[in-house]
Amino acid sequence: MHAGKLLTYSHHNKYFVPGGAVHVGEHSTDAVRREIREELGIDCTVRQLAFVGEHLFEVHGMPNHRIEFHYLVDVDSEAVPITTRDEGHHYPCVWLPLQSLADYPLKPEFLTHELPRWDGELTHIATVE
Repeated sequence: MHAGKLLTYSHHNKYFVPGGAVHVGEHSTDAVRREIREELGIDCTVRQLAFVGEHLFEVHGMPNHRIEFHYLVDVDSEAVPITTRDEGHHYPCVWLPLQSLADYPLKPEFLTHELPRWDGELTHIATVE
């Protein structure tokens, strides 16, 4: 976040926050730094863990359980590229206004409601799809 806006990238008319998977043996904060470097080509400073998202869902009738860590990070807003890289593709970077996130198809969806009213404390979000 910077100046009341959230850094996202756009893909198929949806908006996503940069991120990815933690490698086995890798600390989650190291994964955040690595993913920002891979996707945006810039360095970041990990500030704090803001949300833990726990999501129960099914894929082809099989139960799944995904746990996400959402950290606040500092980046040089002037260094943010025009596009992000993900698996060989480039997607436009977009700064979305925090106070109107609900107007955008943001993934994960809980951020649209939780982030504008976040009180600075670690928050656990549980969903069932």
